[in-house]
This record gives sequence, C-alpha cells and structure tokens, in this order.
Amino acid sequence: TTKAFLDSADEIHAYGGGLNTAVTLKQAKERKVKAFYYPADMNHEIADTESKKKRAGGDIDYKGEAYGII
Repeated sequence: TTKAFLDSADEIHAYGGGLNTAVTLKQAKERKVKAFYYPADMNHEIADTESKKKRAGGDIDYKGEAYGII
C-alpha cells in the first residue's frame, strides 16, 4: 500500500507518526516525492508503557519514529 500511496502522490503531509509513517517518509525521500512532516506529541502514557515493555533505557522519545526522517 505504501507503493500505491507514493505512486499516486505529488506530495505528502504527515502529522505525527510511528513506524508506518517513518517507512513511508523514507521511501518518499528515496523516490524524491515532496514530503512534509509535522511532529505531534505522542500520548505519554502509551509511550511510557511501550518503553517499559521494550525495557528501553534513557529518555523516552514522545515525537514518534517518523520524527527526523526528512
């Protein structure tokens, strides 16, 4: 579906995003599709819970996996 999405887009705008958005933005960049990303603060309770499940150390990133791709 990412391929079809990018094949049909002149540009994309992403508001927040996790892994799926990160993959899409990376592929858009590779294909030279104009892409814009607007960070949205994640739900802190969900991010804290996920971090504990993964046993991640250090600071928790509330911006999501897509932040910083473009």
